[in-house]
Amino acid sequence: MIDSVWHAVDFDSTIHRAQYSADMGDPYCTLIKLSDDSFLVYSPGRGLADSAKELLPENPQLILLAPATGHTLGLEEWKNAFLRTTVIASNEARVRIREKTSITTPQDAGSVSASLPEHVKIHVVPSNKLGEIWVSLTTDEAGGTIYWAVCDSVMNLSELGVGLVTKIFFKFYGLGIGIRIHKIFSRGVKDKSEFLQWASQRFPNDKRNVLLPCHGAVYDAPDLSERMTELINSNFS
Repeated sequence: MIDSVWHAVDFDSTIHRAQYSADMGDPYCTLIKLSDDSFLVYSPGRGLADSAKELLPENPQLILLAPATGHTLGLEEWKNAFLRTTVIASNEARVRIREKTSITTPQDAGSVSASLPEHVKIHVVPSNKLGEIWVSLTTDEAGGTIYWAVCDSVMNLSELGVGLVTKIFFKFYGLGIGIRIHKIFSRGVKDKSEFLQWASQRFPNDKRNVLLPCHGAVYDAPDLSERMTELINSNFS
């Protein structure tokens, strides 16, 4: 059952998530408030643009971020629903956007980083064929909290989907319940040592870290930093 209702994630309701239907699985879209009239949409999902208007001011400025090559199909809907939008993605995803949509001028996500508030950062994941991008948002919650929006690399599934094709797909790629590194992502990492060094600098253990995966439930537990370190080392060392 798809939960297409927008739910606040943080105490201040600056982050909302809603689920949408896709060809393989039912991912989540994450809406992040940047300022009173500016928002970042991480993995803009099909069927969610109209309901998002209830959370947004009139005529907002939206940054539509396609966080991987497989998360581009909702962009046109969102771009058509709002007057002020900027589409951003990695180099790999920008090629996919131009091939699969009518959007001809998606911007490089890295070029937008400097214009974001200091507490919101775009992390272009190095050396991966899927063109994945993470976003972090730091708040003062619980003495310092970092929310991490991640795409196809890390999942936190509570069930293995419905339908024979989906179940076969999940089984083939070794997906299971709980936090996992997706094998499609790990097999697409071109330089494992480079990724290992980069990823080891995320999820600092002196902060509360909260995972907001496109695929699966929010993971908010004290052991997230430790769990991520174990997963990264076991998959890329």
